[in-house]
Amino acid sequence: KAMNKTYLETVIKNYADFGKRNNVPVYMGEFGVARAGFENERGATQWVSDMLDLCYEYGVSFNYHTYHEESFGLYRSKDTVLPDRKDINEELAQLFSEKLK
Repeated sequence: KAMNKTYLETVIKNYADFGKRNNVPVYMGEFGVARAGFENERGATQWVSDMLDLCYEYGVSFNYHTYHEESFGLYRSKDTVLPDRKDINEELAQLFSEKLK
């Protein structure tokens, strides 16, 4: 299955509908994209943008995996050291700045 916005919406809407039917909040424990997804125009930034839009649209609380981890994080330095601004994923940081106001 393609992991495009239409597919993601189908999945998220199912959980959001469950929450409405049962009068409970829905929380997505985590989602994220591995470092390689941001390379060679693989579409990671668009995918994260779509996920954020859909979570807001359907009232799903979430957290992004992860803040600081070498292969996944917003900061890509080894997770055994403090994050360094030079190791930030600029595309992801810009997206978060725009979407998470």
